[in-house]
Amino acid sequence: MRSGFPVPSVVMAPSWAVPARSTLPKSIKIGYPTFFDHIHTPKLLRARSARLFDWIREGKLKIRIGGEYPLADAAKAHADMESRATTGKLLLIP
Repeated sequence: MRSGFPVPSVVMAPSWAVPARSTLPKSIKIGYPTFFDHIHTPKLLRARSARLFDWIREGKLKIRIGGEYPLADAAKAHADMESRATTGKLLLIP
């Protein structure tokens, strides 16, 4: 897939769980969820964001930082992600 385009959520499934494209009927379209499918209003965004950050503060949600890269090394960070050399979130530091 080219960078900058959404990745279909089906790509996240293990390869054995995803039928080959050639086995799907032509009328089947593989799609992906978008942000606005889940958060319809600014008020709902604020409420869900507050809940998310509460979980982080309370230790109910752990964030794994897999690496930090200077912004100038963004291409290296991207290459590391593509090669699956990293786990967790990668941070670009300006």
